[in-house]
Amino acid sequence: PSAQAGTLLMNMLGVKLSGFTETGSKVLQGLFQIGALAFMFITIRRLYGTAAAVLSITVASIFLSAPLIAKFGNVKEQFMIAFMIAGICCFVYYRLSGKWWWAVLSGALLIWGPMFKQTGMSAIGAVGIFSIAQAIETHKRVHTLILGSDGLSRTVNRCDAATAKLLFEKAV
Repeated sequence: PSAQAGTLLMNMLGVKLSGFTETGSKVLQGLFQIGALAFMFITIRRLYGTAAAVLSITVASIFLSAPLIAKFGNVKEQFMIAFMIAGICCFVYYRLSGKWWWAVLSGALLIWGPMFKQTGMSAIGAVGIFSIAQAIETHKRVHTLILGSDGLSRTVNRCDAATAKLLFEKAV
């Protein structure tokens, strides 16, 4: 088939909702977009405040619904973008809270992106690159802390030894 598995599934659900018309798929597309944009609003509001969240959602909704960009109808990119937004928001919540189930939910949502179009891999790649970079940066910080505290403890031990020597000499 010419369509990806995710597109076929959404079109099948649309047909189940409203028969052989575009209405069902467009309703699903709208619901997915509303859900993703609401999740994006909540995430951005938590990080940067209400003004930034309103501006972000306004710009994102224009890009998602502009006829020249959205190709005048039901297209696979609309579903893919909704899943990618929701997946990235879950990953942000995972990084903020450290709760493992946010990471699982992020993966479950992000894996749907490539099922609509191969460019859905970009969000998975972004999460992977960020995770690797974060691990490297954390390793560097831990390494610096260990070396820093080790150097500090050697300095303290030298000072204690010098103080002890002075006290011993005065006592004798």
